[in-house]
Amino acid sequence: MNQSFRKAVLFFVILIYALAVSACTAKEKNEVTILSIEPSTEIIAGIETEFVVEVDYKLVSIPEGKLSIAFNDGDEPNSFYDKGELQILSGEGNHTFKVKALPKKWENGLDFKAVVFIKSPDDQIIGSAEMLLEMSELENKISILEINTDTPLIEGKETTIKVTAQCDLLSYEEAKLRVAFNNGEEHGSFYESKTIPITKGQNSYTIDAPVTPKKWENGLDFKLVLFVIGENDEILFSCEKPLEVE
Repeated sequence: MNQSFRKAVLFFVILIYALAVSACTAKEKNEVTILSIEPSTEIIAGIETEFVVEVDYKLVSIPEGKLSIAFNDGDEPNSFYDKGELQILSGEGNHTFKVKALPKKWENGLDFKAVVFIKSPDDQIIGSAEMLLEMSELENKISILEINTDTPLIEGKETTIKVTAQCDLLSYEEAKLRVAFNNGEEHGSFYESKTIPITKGQNSYTIDAPVTPKKWENGLDFKLVLFVIGENDEILFSCEKPLEVE
């Protein structure tokens, strides 16, 4: 009887311990916390930016998984695109991502965000955290202020077009401003007329651009395009204006 009682007590203690362990395990969950993002304010839309993102994480539900950083810099505000990934094991840790994204200024009050995911090996999301990023009111842009010609534009007759433009170059120390026209074989192809160096800041430029105008058929426009060009002839941003040709 005594031995039966001891067995019953032992069974009861083991049961209570198992339930306690189970309860503690149930309370634990995968967690990720974004500690900081730099930069997180005054971010300029349309300019590739390097973000430094520090996170704490805890993985408890599976032996190993993945930690990834993503931004909604695509076509839809609720779609997030991975920019970096780290393989992690069960337990707690800290990691700093250094990744690049193309910030986007969404309309209708929607936010540009960074999200850190904990994922299973088969890419199931099992934890996440997000942070809103503050966009600058300023942006890199080019606009045409004035276009002047000494004579009307006549098809096939070379002339010089004087273009005055306002360029807000905020994210680059220097670049090039290129004037181009679609006066070649294809309506959508633009050919360089003149290129000048430009520097960081909000500046206006006047360029005398020689061109031989072309009159396109079927209602297509002869156009002047201003390209702001970075390293390796990369187009940073642009603007265009249709011109009337006689």
